[in-house]
Amino acid sequence: MKENSNISVPILNRTRYPAYLISCFCFVALFLICSENIHAQTDRSKKLVQLSGVVRDELLDPVPYVNVGIKSKKRGALSDDKGLYSIVAEKTDTVVFVSLGFKKTGFIIPDTLTNQFLSTDIILFADTVRLKTVRIYPWKTYEEFKLAFMAYSYLQLIWNARRKTWKSSNVRYLHPSRRMRRLHTRTA
Repeated sequence: MKENSNISVPILNRTRYPAYLISCFCFVALFLICSENIHAQTDRSKKLVQLSGVVRDELLDPVPYVNVGIKSKKRGALSDDKGLYSIVAEKTDTVVFVSLGFKKTGFIIPDTLTNQFLSTDIILFADTVRLKTVRIYPWKTYEEFKLAFMAYSYLQLIWNARRKTWKSSNVRYLHPSRRMRRLHTRTA
């Protein structure tokens, strides 16, 4: 048997050495980028606060279905039928509470919080809106109403006069259903 003397096993191949360095460099760079993102996310999560509580009126009764929103962002929530609400916001954000029949109320989240959870009850004050008096007529104008009313009273006078003449002449008015009954009884 002939041994192959051309086969040798090098410890480091000189042609692959730069590729090994490049892959190590990419791995270290990827690790640094990922750790930077993790660090940035933890900084942002330190700013986030979960605000929750109950929305109440002046009598401390819960107010259902209140719109809860962050003023600078287009995010919001809705309180449930018991007035409970919960929203995630950043420190120093202004949270606005709006409900029909109540004045708009704002709450600024303090930046000195050490905890990521803040529970607070919000009190909304009633807002009264005075409306002008509205008169509803079945006619377009008051003059048309007046004419119709006068015509109605005139027709009422005529009807009463006819009823008196019917009573004096012994003419009896029968309801149409009674007339039909009378006809059926005569034929049977």
